Amino acid sequence: MNKKGLIFIFLFVVSTVSAIALTSAEQGDNKVEITLDYIPSAYVPSDRVYVEFDTRFIGDSQVYSSNDILHFAFYYDVAIASFVNYLYTTGYGRQFDEWFYADQNNASLGYTGSDLYNVTRFAGMFNLMLDDYDLGMSNFWLDEDNGNYQEIRLNLDVGWHYLTVVAAEMVSNGNHTEFHWEYAKDQVTFYVADDRGFVPDPIKKAVYNEVSLVANEVNSEHLGQYYNWTYWSDNPRPVAEAANPVYQTIPVAPEGTPVVTEATVNYNVSDNPLELTSGSYGRANFVDLNTMGEYTYVWFVNHGRGHNLGNGSWTGEIDPVTDEQIWRIGEDQLQLYEGQNYVFFCLFGSKLDDYAQLYGEAVPNIGHDLAVMRIFVGEEVGPTGLGFGILISVSMLGLVSYAFLRKRK
Repeated sequence: MNKKGLIFIFLFVVSTVSAIALTSAEQGDNKVEITLDYIPSAYVPSDRVYVEFDTRFIGDSQVYSSNDILHFAFYYDVAIASFVNYLYTTGYGRQFDEWFYADQNNASLGYTGSDLYNVTRFAGMFNLMLDDYDLGMSNFWLDEDNGNYQEIRLNLDVGWHYLTVVAAEMVSNGNHTEFHWEYAKDQVTFYVADDRGFVPDPIKKAVYNEVSLVANEVNSEHLGQYYNWTYWSDNPRPVAEAANPVYQTIPVAPEGTPVVTEATVNYNVSDNPLELTSGSYGRANFVDLNTMGEYTYVWFVNHGRGHNLGNGSWTGEIDPVTDEQIWRIGEDQLQLYEGQNYVFFCLFGSKLDDYAQLYGEAVPNIGHDLAVMRIFVGEEVGPTGLGFGILISVSMLGLVSYAFLRKRK
């Protein structure tokens, strides 16, 4: 088996010749063809979870038109786990082994007491989104960080669009007895126009429109993606699904009359203590499916730049004086904007490594799932929903496998 193929996780897509449209109900069928050019991202050691778009290639509010190329890349430091590959990331894909064997390794070096455990970052994951499409962690190989360029031609609706990267990482205290999650996020906006000289109106807050966030933990049998927690071959993993309409249209609330719209998600994920043992390949393994560790989730609405945030739900606004993002953490309601809103629910939690299962090993990994709801605030121009019949052609240099762009719930 080609071991390089084993680390092939999703970023960009094609399923032979596909017919998928990225639509914005705001603009209906008025579409422009552009090319997204992914430039290999760069691992930047920072001693913490970290993601950030490279503003040398794309900054906020750039305008693209027919046949333009949108170049983008991002920096990261996320302790991504890998069973078969050494990656350009913290721990080289083996960070959970570094964490688990820290006491043995450091004891052999003569460390004692509080110095015995000097590894606290366990493992993490990141995810990339274009509008409300889940582009996945990566279809590029992090162990070939400097040579995996990818292009994808898309017909995008005229209007605002969003590239978002979000990450979470499980971190322990110095004694490896308590855990918490740390987060990072970055987002850039761009505008697609018929004329590249067009100057778009800025994104405007719907001052009196907010969305209430509801997350319901349910049993796996109550989800469309059912899996059995009794059998590890069923690949128990984080799963999130929208529980209310994915597409909603609401009017702009009049001054002084707040309108709160609800976004509800059902999810299932491991929610128990983490317990590891040494496996037959010298890798840390889960003891059983009931000791896979806890989870976290974050909500946010498309609203531009912002990264390396605190715990909880993220909402923010631009300071009119400093032009900087102001963040409020732990909110259960988020500010909406006039036009198209994407309400993101990102779920992170422990799972079995997909490829380690092929070797009979219960090697840990961190999984991610995404649920996105669209809420259009104002009067729409054109129909709501997907528009099919657009041809996507993808050229991914150096890659020979296909991945699938999945429209999330």
